[in-house]
Amino acid sequence: MIDRADAEEPIDEAFTAFGVRQEGAQLVGESPLWFGPHVFGGILLAQALDAAGRTVPDQGRARSLHAYFLRAADATAPLRYEVVATKDGRSSHVREVTVSQNDTAVLKMLCSFAADRPGPSYELARAEDVPDPSELSRRAAAGPWEFAFVGPTPARDDGARDSTYRAWMRLTAGLPDDARAHECALAFLGDVTWNGACPWDLSSPPDRSRMVSVDHAMWFHRAARADDWLFYDVQSLVHDGGRGTIRGLLHGADRRIICSTVQELQFR
Repeated sequence: MIDRADAEEPIDEAFTAFGVRQEGAQLVGESPLWFGPHVFGGILLAQALDAAGRTVPDQGRARSLHAYFLRAADATAPLRYEVVATKDGRSSHVREVTVSQNDTAVLKMLCSFAADRPGPSYELARAEDVPDPSELSRRAAAGPWEFAFVGPTPARDDGARDSTYRAWMRLTAGLPDDARAHECALAFLGDVTWNGACPWDLSSPPDRSRMVSVDHAMWFHRAARADDWLFYDVQSLVHDGGRGTIRGLLHGADRRIICSTVQELQFR
């Protein structure tokens, strides 16, 4: 849970973006205008995860989320969050979150929480030729975060690319030393795929006016701070029938995998 009392002064904008507040018996969120008049999907994911996390014991950290974007939401109107406890087991918890605006559902999400357990460790190695963010030019974003772009991998003979979006990113606003706050911020960053969904033209940010997210899944493999540099590697897997599917891996500064994502998009 993002707690304003534990935060330093720079958190104000990030607190509003990634967390919800209690208003009587309701949980309410507000969207920043970083992306224009519509609520960016990552804001909904972050706030829904915060709302769910408020109902889970502290020893359980976020493990996964699966969300469907149902309708566009207005960034100038409040968002209301309803959480249902689907499961409370000895080692794991599942929550269902409905986000609504003007009494109409805009997002449905299931998310799970569980504590770490001892066990063997394994992961796919990342390419070693990716430069550190200190070797790249930084670019400020509309909100309290920044990029250091690496760019897509070279095109193969058939025109396909192994990665359609690669960049380092981090929050520039201070966050409290609260694991839940960073999980919510990671949920937001996991939806920032830039032009990874549009493999036809990677020279500039895509025209998103005809592209909408249908659903989004994310797994949290390791705890991490969202205000440290994270490397995001996104692959556009397949586009057909007016829809596309992409997947991505978020790596920490030590280059270990922090989160993995899969998203489906619709092109109009």
